[in-house]
Amino acid sequence: MTKTARKTAPTLTIVETIADRMANVANVIRQGDWTYTDTLQFHRVKMLEKMADQLAWSATQTEEYAAKQRDRVKIARQRYTGDEISTLQLQGSIAEAQSASLNHDIVTATLADILAQIEADTGKAYTPFRMTRSSNLRQEPRNSNLPADLAAQLAALGIDDADGAIVANTRGTSEEGFTA
Repeated sequence: MTKTARKTAPTLTIVETIADRMANVANVIRQGDWTYTDTLQFHRVKMLEKMADQLAWSATQTEEYAAKQRDRVKIARQRYTGDEISTLQLQGSIAEAQSASLNHDIVTATLADILAQIEADTGKAYTPFRMTRSSNLRQEPRNSNLPADLAAQLAALGIDDADGAIVANTRGTSEEGFTA
């Protein structure tokens, strides 16, 4: 009996698999007319966005881990004396550093593929949650009136109001802020 050669299917990336498998182009009625619509586009995009958020976090983790492993190689190189134990330690640290670097490359490439697929599906770029390096809250300070009691407490601490905020008129109010 002869061995038969197995036909290998072309390998698809995770993103290509999701884009190919999670699609349902159906003939649906929209606004009184039948159109071909991908009814799973919304769900596919939401799943890809969740994956992008997680991979953005993982990318920072793998980057830090790869840096730690490169430092471990430097330490193993300094401790290398030529004997069997130091040789094995150096070889092990080099292998771990190469593996960590490859993991980071794979995670960042997959993240780039996912972001490209989201943009292809929606026409808009998506920024993962952890990649903004800041919150979605207003970053510029707003100059507002400072209550008199807070201004007095700052003055007691010797902190001068450098912004020149106006002290609010709190005459006629008690400590709780209610009219006396």
